[in-house]
Amino acid sequence: MGSGPDSNFARGVDCLFRNAHERAESDGHSDRYDVSGYLCLRTGGLGGLHHSHNALAGVMIQMSKPKLVILAGGLGKRLRPFTLFLPKPMLPMGDRPILSHVVSWAAKEGLTDIIMATAYLGKIIEDFFDDGSDQGIKITYARSKRPLSSGGQLKTVEKLVKGTFVLTYSDIITDMSIDPALKFHSEKGAKVTIIARRIEIPLRFGELKVDNDGRLTAWEEKPVIKSLINAGLFIMEPDVFKFVKEGEVVSMDVVVRRMTASDLPVYVYEPSASFIDIADQESYEKANEEFSKVLGNI
Repeated sequence: MGSGPDSNFARGVDCLFRNAHERAESDGHSDRYDVSGYLCLRTGGLGGLHHSHNALAGVMIQMSKPKLVILAGGLGKRLRPFTLFLPKPMLPMGDRPILSHVVSWAAKEGLTDIIMATAYLGKIIEDFFDDGSDQGIKITYARSKRPLSSGGQLKTVEKLVKGTFVLTYSDIITDMSIDPALKFHSEKGAKVTIIARRIEIPLRFGELKVDNDGRLTAWEEKPVIKSLINAGLFIMEPDVFKFVKEGEVVSMDVVVRRMTASDLPVYVYEPSASFIDIADQESYEKANEEFSKVLGNI
């Protein structure tokens, strides 16, 4: 194996996954603070991420753009055992952590005033990104002692935002242009704009359709279900905080439903963009495969 940055990263990732499997086999404790995986990444290829981020140093804080809130406090249960010792946003994706891709997208879109809402293993995130000054951005942290789900985690940033803000989950990677969405949000007078994307899910089985008498009217083999879903990205007004109690563990869909029940305007915006959602091990593996194709075989 060579000695360049790619080979360093390969060693770091190999260390990470080896550690994960060893940890899973040795014990099942999920709440123990273990920095071994973090050290794998810092001593491997991801330790050089700060240097690559210097390319963003010329980006100035644009006061005309809203603040960006990144929710990065979840347990990442569906990605265990890897998330036993690293928070999900810090898992490697291609040549750097998942969260680094989110930050790079934000800087590219001029969203350079960032608030990260952290909880589980949050110190690893804070130590890695610091205040963002060496990347030409500003990062502030809102900390909670325990995960509060997406809606509850949002409440922790209430005192840090005053006007319109963009919110994203920390495991969503996109090439979306934010300006058209901001314009849509403003023109509609929305209190929340949900960024949406379309998915197609093929069923494993054939679907039978029958009439009221039980007579078969159609048989569609392995039909495809098409749906418009939440992409994990929002534009919000501070009104949203009124619908979450302090310290409440509540998901974002519940918060939004509370708003619509109070007749507040919530809109949906569907951009022409690609999204990668790192939801579980299967989607994580597929996403890494795609990034490996772009970066070369690392």
